[in-house]
Amino acid sequence: MVLYTLYLKANLAGVKSLKLKQGSDICLSVRNPVDHEQVRERIVVDSRALEQVVDEESKHHHSKHHEKPSHFSMKWSGASSPCTIRVVSTSEMVDSETFVPILTLECNGLEPYEFHPLGNEFLVENDVGHVYENVDLSSGDWNAFDMGEGTTSVLNLTAKFE
Repeated sequence: MVLYTLYLKANLAGVKSLKLKQGSDICLSVRNPVDHEQVRERIVVDSRALEQVVDEESKHHHSKHHEKPSHFSMKWSGASSPCTIRVVSTSEMVDSETFVPILTLECNGLEPYEFHPLGNEFLVENDVGHVYENVDLSSGDWNAFDMGEGTTSVLNLTAKFE
């Protein structure tokens, strides 16, 4: 298992914090770490559904040793064992000047390389404590204006995995 962390950076105005909603779907593009020609674009990881994945070897040997709880599983062409993703942790973004870790994934047999916001997975809390749910950052930008609170915005969202 290898840990990959999703880092985000954006221009924040009037934002106290930005975070992924607990239990939200996460859209990623992944590749085979030993053959970068094998890719799956825009897979959706359901972070609410942690399921046991049993590989072919454990089926034949009636062993529970190879069961792997995961939020997503798939097989590459020609592979005998499933590749898995498990959401390990999430955190919030409070600094917009640098890349900030926001999501950690435990991966087996695949490597995430691109994050695709779906449009409803973020929560934004503004400087006065108002929480905006279902923030759509699929275009990379979002903003709201209130006469009493002013402008709250997330602009130029950029993501990377390490």
